Amino acid sequence: MKPLSKDLALRMLNNPDKDIQDFAKEQYPELVNPMQFVKNFEDILKLAGKTMADIRKPYDKIELIRDVITCNHVFKNNEKRWYPVFYHSPFRFYNSACYYSLSVVSARICFRTSEEVEFVGKVFLQEYKEYNCQ
Repeated sequence: MKPLSKDLALRMLNNPDKDIQDFAKEQYPELVNPMQFVKNFEDILKLAGKTMADIRKPYDKIELIRDVITCNHVFKNNEKRWYPVFYHSPFRFYNSACYYSLSVVSARICFRTSEEVEFVGKVFLQEYKEYNCQ
C-alpha cells in the first residue's frame, strides 16, 4: 500500500467524515493543529484544495478559514462557540468572545477555542476587514 502523502492528509483533516479525519491524524499526528501550517489565505486555499475561483464573496473566505482551522468542527448544543471581536476605526483585532448555543454569531464562522480566534483575528485581519466592512 502506498503511504499517505502529507498534502492528502492535510486535506483529509477537513473532511466531514470523522473516520477519515482520524485516519489522517493517525498517519501524521503532527498535523492535528492546522494553525502551525497556515501563514496566509493562500495556505488556507491549499489545505482546503480550493482556488480563488471557488471564492465568490468575503463570507466564503471567512467560512473557509474557519473550516480549515477547526477541521470542519460541527458544534453541538451548549458547546462554547468562540468568535473574534474587532475595533472598526482603525480596523484591528480586539479580543475573542464566547457564547454557548446562542444565535448571536453563526456557528459557521465560530471557532472551538480562544487560541484559534486569536490566531485568525491576527493572521486574517484583511479577510475579516473585507467581510465586516462590505
